[in-house]
Amino acid sequence: MEVWAYVFVTTREPKRVLRAVRLMTGVIHADALLGSPDVIAIVSGSNIGELDSVIDRVAETALRAEPLGRRANESHAARLAVL
Repeated sequence: MEVWAYVFVTTREPKRVLRAVRLMTGVIHADALLGSPDVIAIVSGSNIGELDSVIDRVAETALRAEPLGRRANESHAARLAVL
């Protein structure tokens, strides 16, 4: 059974994150938004575990896009925004 989810991402680098997320396996569609959240993605997987893996990759992409000095402070907020 295929499962789907909407993933909301808040980031300081929405263009970078959007480009990377659109290339990921498991991402059906992704768009930038005005305001917060900055990016929305529709993701899918063949089961909950696979779906969770796609969501984790989106979260990691958002964290890697943050400037180094901001990562520690932003990581929790980015992870909560994705879940």
